[in-house]
Amino acid sequence: MEFLKLILKGIVLGVANVIPGVSGGTMAVVFNLYDRIIDLISPDLKKIFRSWKFWLPLAAGMGIGIIVFSKVITALLGRHPIPTTYFFIGLILGSIPLIVRKMRTEGKSGKTKENEEEQRNVEESESGSPRLQESDREKRNHERKGRVLLKLAFLVGLMMVLSMKFFGGDVDARKAEEKRKALDQGTVSLVQAETAPNAQDKANPDSKSGENSLERQVWVAPAQSESQTEVAASAEKLDIAKALLLLVAGAAAAVAMIIPGISGSFLLLALGMYGSVMAAISRLDILFLIPFALGVLLGLVFGAALVRFLMKKIPSHTYACILGLVVGSVVVIFPGFGTVATTLVSAATLALGFFAAFISSRNE
Repeated sequence: MEFLKLILKGIVLGVANVIPGVSGGTMAVVFNLYDRIIDLISPDLKKIFRSWKFWLPLAAGMGIGIIVFSKVITALLGRHPIPTTYFFIGLILGSIPLIVRKMRTEGKSGKTKENEEEQRNVEESESGSPRLQESDREKRNHERKGRVLLKLAFLVGLMMVLSMKFFGGDVDARKAEEKRKALDQGTVSLVQAETAPNAQDKANPDSKSGENSLERQVWVAPAQSESQTEVAASAEKLDIAKALLLLVAGAAAAVAMIIPGISGSFLLLALGMYGSVMAAISRLDILFLIPFALGVLLGLVFGAALVRFLMKKIPSHTYACILGLVVGSVVVIFPGFGTVATTLVSAATLALGFFAAFISSRNE
């Protein structure tokens, strides 16, 4: 039964990767998988192999979600964008009670030693020590400081996500534009490299520069060797500086993928590498993608180690930050309102998503 549940949750995580504004990390929090995934991402291969009963069905579900169900969700977003988006908003909202519960539980567990110390102070006070009023004041100040830090952690997470909304603009449009530019630039440069201007082109006064000339060049390119084309692209574009930039971009994108609500592709856009990476993937330029893949690997390992460290040292504040990230993601994907009929359907899908997440996490 647990195997099937993990497959179903993996499907949702996979589908979330194709929904604009919804990250797989957010859905991992929704289904209470985030802690286990973070704990699993480490250089300890024995630990990873021992946990195959967890990650294998989850990975299988993600594959199914990306390959099969993402087409269904994409079609629903195209035909019924508002109700479909409200379903994911419901999933996110349904996870909030779980996050708040974890934040309070971790906060209480972290105060165990402090409570023991306070109890000793109270016992000393009752035996005639004058430290009672001072201990009470310190306790109130400590609790007030703790509440302020929790609110600050929540705001940090919230502003991290909202910055994408208000400073990133239309991220999806920018992604499409960057990819198109990179593909066009790569195509033109490769065609020009293999079809150098000859005397016939120079002698033909009727040939048009611009769009018709570009179409003629692109038509000639398929006649050349594809392997030669890829080698030329790698030799032309990849150098030490670009390789280091790809390494950094991959690491930054991987760390962003670990953080709920943060888009790795947004950071690639900010670094100006999104179009280049997508174009390299489309033409299967392995040499170009090796430094990027190494960066992703390093980012996953060190990013997960950082999150584990924070959860160990300041667990309640870490969950407060995660709560801010999750709440902020609702603002990012909020689709507005439609007609009365659309609003009613959206209310139903919102409730469905909320109860699906709430029931899934109620026993956690």
